[in-house]
Amino acid sequence: MIYTATEVSNITKLSKVSIYTRFKLKEIEPYLSKKQGVTYINEEGLKLITDDLRDDTESLNSLNEEVLIDRNELKENTKDLSVVKDYINTLKTENEHIYNQLKVKDSQLSEKDVQLKQKDIQISELHNLIVNSQVLLKEKPKQDILQLEEHFQDLDTKLAGIREQMEEQQVPKDQKHTSFFGKLFNNKNL
Repeated sequence: MIYTATEVSNITKLSKVSIYTRFKLKEIEPYLSKKQGVTYINEEGLKLITDDLRDDTESLNSLNEEVLIDRNELKENTKDLSVVKDYINTLKTENEHIYNQLKVKDSQLSEKDVQLKQKDIQISELHNLIVNSQVLLKEKPKQDILQLEEHFQDLDTKLAGIREQMEEQQVPKDQKHTSFFGKLFNNKNL
């Protein structure tokens, strides 16, 4: 008798995908036949698949037993694990505390950096002021001398102007200035 993949799936309680995967195995190929695009397997091939499943089931059972043993060991180790978890939690809280302290220190350092940059700017401004004042002090004697020269020239021109005015106001010697009464008496004598 021959079976389709669907029938084998129902018999073995495996999915069709699993059955088609098994159909592709080299050991199973001699037991397969195709008719009108449908793949069939004979009884011997079906027996190989079911035997293989029994072996897999036995393997699973032995694995389940190993898992049960491992679970028991795990339960015993869980007690130790709780101690380790407590230790890890302690380390976490210590690390968080250290991290928070580092954040505070970092913010303080950032603030100090800002303050240092401000001080650097102030120092450079003061340096520029000092340089400017030194330049002004070097130029001041020159300016003072120039101002004195200008002042003396102004005084010279004013004095020259006053002399000219005085010369213009000066009466010739024969025309002496006489007072009002002097002129009266002088005119009487004539």
